[in-house]
Amino acid sequence: MTTTPAPSAPSPTKSFLNTLGKHIALGDRLPAIEPKPPEGAPDAPPATPAETPAPEASAPAAAPAAPAAPAAPAAPPPEPEPKPDPRQDRPLAPVDETEFAKDDGAPPIQTPRDLLKYAPTREEERHIQTLIDGAQRDPAKWQPLLDREVDRMNRLNELARSYRAENDADLDPDAPEFKRFMRENPPAVNSLDVSDLRDEIREERAEERITAKTLQKLEPRLRKLAIAEAKPDIEKATEVMEKLMLAAIPQAFSDDDPLSVEAKEGGIAALSKVPFEGEIVRENYERGRQVLTDYINLVRRITPFDENNPRHVWIAKSINTAAEFFEKNGGSARFREGRRFVGPAVYNRLKEDVRSKYWTFGEEDLVATFSHAIAQESAELLKEKREQLINRQKYQESRKPPGKPTPPPTPPAEPQRSSPSLSPSPTQGVGKPAPAPEKNTFMKSQLGI
Repeated sequence: MTTTPAPSAPSPTKSFLNTLGKHIALGDRLPAIEPKPPEGAPDAPPATPAETPAPEASAPAAAPAAPAAPAAPAAPPPEPEPKPDPRQDRPLAPVDETEFAKDDGAPPIQTPRDLLKYAPTREEERHIQTLIDGAQRDPAKWQPLLDREVDRMNRLNELARSYRAENDADLDPDAPEFKRFMRENPPAVNSLDVSDLRDEIREERAEERITAKTLQKLEPRLRKLAIAEAKPDIEKATEVMEKLMLAAIPQAFSDDDPLSVEAKEGGIAALSKVPFEGEIVRENYERGRQVLTDYINLVRRITPFDENNPRHVWIAKSINTAAEFFEKNGGSARFREGRRFVGPAVYNRLKEDVRSKYWTFGEEDLVATFSHAIAQESAELLKEKREQLINRQKYQESRKPPGKPTPPPTPPAEPQRSSPSLSPSPTQGVGKPAPAPEKNTFMKSQLGI
């Protein structure tokens, strides 16, 4: 069988997206996955020794004196089982801890008094503070100079303390000890370089303040722009979710069920008007649309994550659940172009230089997964509602009090025949009854009588 190469876009197959959606639809716990035998494996029991064909002899045997009965044809050897992809069911090894970026937090801001072992003068403190700022801007250039300068000033302070203890006087710049120390330990950086560095830092900070104010003014406009760019993507994701919801309902009910008919002909608007069950469709559709909106806004940093928002919490748990299930059961789909799958939480912790070895779910993958989950949940909730309605109807019928037996229907009354008239006719005498009408006139006319 020829296999189609996987697309370059980082998106799992539709079947796996549907599977992921089912597993995050109705809860956070994953069901137990039963091991399945490989496709194409024979269902017959293993061959017994009697059924095993004898090995062929190296030379033909001599003809026997009496011909023996022809032996039954040997059973054909069983077809070899297809070898599965070695990566199909292989559990993935955990990511090496050395590939994670260390997050020790921001380094503490140092001050001159933290580095110097004595109380510096104002000029010394300013000098060291400038070197600290330079080391934060360009560590490769200024950090060695800062370390050398701090070490030199601490050793000079030790020399001054020793000199005071021995001579009971402060170390004078004209003292031979001071001149020898300065000759052997010149400053790591001259004052002109420190002054230029201070001016550069002052200009940069002024520019940063201007940039911060500009961004603060532009932030509302940038947010409106991001919302406008996300709107068509949200509408597209909602349309996909709606189609999946409409397709899931006929699969859960019969084709002639009113819900299936409305799903095929009327859409969500018509389903929402169905008594009792339409409310579930409407509420789940709105909830799903809001989940997709929240996810796109979160992943594009339009909205910050709120741990008190139940939809945000559901999104985070569902992403972790989908990633765990796919990592365990994704088979060869977990490998793409030599890269292996990891969950988004793991991927975000990786160092930048090792991320090329891995891939994770993208925005399109998770939007499709959420859409499948919402569609599956809608169908399940509709089935539960239908069962509740049926059980309620059965219960109400069983609770009806026994009534009086229904009397049989009364047959319709026959029409009363009018009695012969006794009133005289113009040709009849008074008191004589009118002659009775002749019977069977039709038969007589037919018989010629």
